[in-house]
Amino acid sequence: AIKDKTTDTYKFNHKSIVKLLQHPFMRQFERRNCHQDSSENPKSDSRSLLLMYIQCIHRENMIFLGKDDLIDLCNQPSFHEKVQDDALLEYAFSAQKKITPLFQAIFRRWTSAYDSMEALKDILRLIYEPSIYFESSYLEEFAKILVKMEEIFHNNFNKGNKGKVDLRTFKIFLYQAFREAKFDFDGDKFTQLQVTGLNETRNIDFDNVIIMSVNENTLPKGKKMQSFIPMDICTSYGLPTYQEQDAIVTYHFYRLLQRAKRITLIYTLPSDTYSGKEKSRFIHQLENDLRAYNPKITFKELKATFREKQAKPDINLTFEKTPEIIEKIKQNFEKGLSPSHINTFLQCSLKYYFSHINEAHQNRYAEEKLTTEKYGSIIHEILEELFREFTNESPIVAEEQLRLSLKTIEQRVNDKFVSQKYASYIITGQNYISREVAIKSISQFVESQITEILDKEKPFEILILENRNNEQENFISKMTVKVEIPFENETISLTLKGITDRIDKVGNLFRIVDYKTGKVTKADIKISKKDLEKLALEAKSKFEKVRQLWLYKYIIAKQILENGEDGLELNQHIIQKDDEITAGIYSLRNTEEGFIELPHTHKDERKKNQDAENVFPMEIKAYVELSEIHITKIVNAFLDTNKAFERTEDIEICKNCNYKAICGRN
Repeated sequence: AIKDKTTDTYKFNHKSIVKLLQHPFMRQFERRNCHQDSSENPKSDSRSLLLMYIQCIHRENMIFLGKDDLIDLCNQPSFHEKVQDDALLEYAFSAQKKITPLFQAIFRRWTSAYDSMEALKDILRLIYEPSIYFESSYLEEFAKILVKMEEIFHNNFNKGNKGKVDLRTFKIFLYQAFREAKFDFDGDKFTQLQVTGLNETRNIDFDNVIIMSVNENTLPKGKKMQSFIPMDICTSYGLPTYQEQDAIVTYHFYRLLQRAKRITLIYTLPSDTYSGKEKSRFIHQLENDLRAYNPKITFKELKATFREKQAKPDINLTFEKTPEIIEKIKQNFEKGLSPSHINTFLQCSLKYYFSHINEAHQNRYAEEKLTTEKYGSIIHEILEELFREFTNESPIVAEEQLRLSLKTIEQRVNDKFVSQKYASYIITGQNYISREVAIKSISQFVESQITEILDKEKPFEILILENRNNEQENFISKMTVKVEIPFENETISLTLKGITDRIDKVGNLFRIVDYKTGKVTKADIKISKKDLEKLALEAKSKFEKVRQLWLYKYIIAKQILENGEDGLELNQHIIQKDDEITAGIYSLRNTEEGFIELPHTHKDERKKNQDAENVFPMEIKAYVELSEIHITKIVNAFLDTNKAFERTEDIEICKNCNYKAICGRN
């Protein structure tokens, strides 16, 4: 638990909270108290506020929660957004009122042993249900232990000395009492099968006896003393020791066997798996000693072995492209196809099916460590905020602005890490390392931007920043274009879309820029003309980045051609078909290589290197025509009914897949 200094309350780790919400007593309390008004049988009512709470904790990545957070959870906007069924939402509010007293009792603050005992008794009163036999027996025994401890404390500590029994000492005594507790279950004495403890068999004879766990240290228990008095002192003063306990157990054991006609003794062989000890000395005595005195004893030893669990057969899970699925794919084309969608399909078409056709639910779990996805989001958000602040004054980003921003980076990163959006990550361990790496990466990138401006002796001008949730008039999304693709006897309407981090202008060159938090080198996006044929249909990792840059440039180039002489307007700049456009990556872990471009040559570079291989045409019209040939191949692959949705052969891709449990790669 951690202490919230602002409210002087304690918050608990989400793992402990989830375990509490999943506890059988909690589920029984909800079923008993919250399903009474149900039109269905309360036992068959599947609604569960506790389950909704668990899902919300994982979905919103709530790492630490206190009593007030838990009680007020269903009043949060994020809870309402996901529970869209009015009847279910009404049940949630009704159940919340009934469960709140139990939460208040559980999270009541304990200041002394007496407070804790009162709180535990309140919890017992709330969760006790006599109709549930086994659970109520445990709770009754627990209540007896509390009463006994309360009597001991009252007899040994007067009211003025209550503080002497602190919570730590109380916990030690309570756990010791649990270990010594024995539970007696009442059964029907007229049934032929009786399940009893060894002590309960006194003065009762059975024809058939089955005794479980006849191993050393279990029967008898061995050299264990439930006493704080040393063995030497017990022996000197004639106090009972483990030897007397062994004698009592031995007496009960042989008395039980005295008139039995059939005896079954079950023990486990020594094993690391089951923590089994040697078979009990009682079995050795029966086998080697008593059998010699009583010839009527017949001894038969059987060994039971468990078959090893066979591995599940590898299921070749596939889904054929039925007319309904083809129609769903076409609908997805109209909504928008992004480079990430294409990469997913080419990597593993089955994953695309689950995520975009079947729209299978992805289980989410709260993460205490900053995930790679959220780390990337923090980097991208900070860079966007930096450049947006610059462009509020002027679209031109100069060296002086960048130098001033270096002083604010550390505070910006700290603010992101503790913001509610990122679940207020505790800055320790791996999260501390991630924060330091983020500060260093952003600082190095800004410094590399300064170096680039000085080397080229010209600043760059921001035309568009990441076109997501932009409300300013000058930042309208331009990364969307509609394309008509011929397919068999029809024309497919395809919307290509993307999210680029920024579009800027350096001199006469217009650049489509994407940031990568991982390491990317020029070799990672270097392809030949031979690779161009594979770009549309193969899932190699190097093709993913090239495919993204290629399609980003195509989206802009296509709009320029469609607008004709009017060109494409970006922040008061008109891009014509004769202008130079490129797409590339800034790798924050490889700032030395600067802007890593899509493989083609510019006009000024052709003079220096006449032999450079021009993979993509520089002319916009030729670029668009070549691109649409490969886009058509991609569309055909999606709609090809001869190729079913099937899982990838590359198991490495499955490691971080949310659907690996479904397809059998878990």
